[in-house]
Amino acid sequence: MIRSILKDEKKIYPLLIYQEKDNIHIGYPAVLGKGGIVKALSLDLTKKEDLLFKQSVEQVTQYLEQ
Repeated sequence: MIRSILKDEKKIYPLLIYQEKDNIHIGYPAVLGKGGIVKALSLDLTKKEDLLFKQSVEQVTQYLEQ
C-alpha cells in the first residue's frame, strides 16, 4: 500500500472507507494513489449479496452503539 501511495500506482485494495449513505467506516474496494483513496469502487452485488451486506452494516452499527 505504501508503494501505491508513493508511486501513485492507483491499485485496488480492500480498504476501510467511510460510506456516507450508511454513516459507517467499512471494508470496501477502492483505488489507492498519491492522494490517498482516489476512488471507491461500486460493487456489482446480487440482491442476496446486497441484503447480506446491508445486514452486516446494521450489525456493525448496532455493535458500535452498545
